[in-house]
Amino acid sequence: MIYRIIVDECFEGLPTGHGRLGGLVNSHLLSGMMDRLGIHPPARLDNHRVRFYFTEKGWRQAGRLIAVEARERGHKIRVIRRKQPNASQVVFCDELQLAVLPNRGTRWK
Repeated sequence: MIYRIIVDECFEGLPTGHGRLGGLVNSHLLSGMMDRLGIHPPARLDNHRVRFYFTEKGWRQAGRLIAVEARERGHKIRVIRRKQPNASQVVFCDELQLAVLPNRGTRWK
């Protein structure tokens, strides 16, 4: 399984529980926490469509702590859990996180 934390927007100040949901970088407080826990984005990643997920190890080591901290700080959060993606969707992978391209869906003819 892989895990993605979705939080409400809070680019500065304190979270209000309102705003659109997005990745952890939507909160400057939580992105700083990721740095302290050793979760760093890859040095160069050109595709803006990728979504970051925690691996099982990353979830146990950092993801749970970030989710709890987000709730305590007043963020509205969702945790998405899914099976391992196809190898063709994975753009970046280390022991704590994956960068995954979203599914394109079914094309109808």
